[in-house]
Amino acid sequence: MYKPLRCPSYEDVACQETDKALQEAIRGEAAAIKFYTYLIELTPDQVQRDLIFGIREDEKRHLNNFQAVYCRLTGCTYSYPEPDVDQPASYCQGLAKAFNDEQEAYEFYKANYFCNKRHLVKKAFLDALLDEAEHARWFNNLLIRNGCFQDP
Repeated sequence: MYKPLRCPSYEDVACQETDKALQEAIRGEAAAIKFYTYLIELTPDQVQRDLIFGIREDEKRHLNNFQAVYCRLTGCTYSYPEPDVDQPASYCQGLAKAFNDEQEAYEFYKANYFCNKRHLVKKAFLDALLDEAEHARWFNNLLIRNGCFQDP
């Protein structure tokens, strides 16, 4: 008997429990804030410093949003451990790590956006995923601007 092919969709994504996804998002945002604090110290000029400072401020907003949603859903604030974040060895290394981390965060937030049905949760993940895509674009721009390339 003929069985029609089933097309994959975002509904097929294996979803974490919402509270666990929010906890992971909170820890990730806290780690990004700490990392960008280190990266700002290595930044070669004020224009780039201001840009990374603005990105760090976005991450603080995401952290607050995720904490607020978590508290609304569970009735308590999530107490996360101090992020274990290494300082980058160089500005270029820091930019590359930031670029990769932003892309990973984007994918995580996108999956959780599609996994959740609660408007409040979806809104927090959507806000963060849109910013993370923009941040990745800016870090890619800074990688190019600073000549942070390695020959293959």
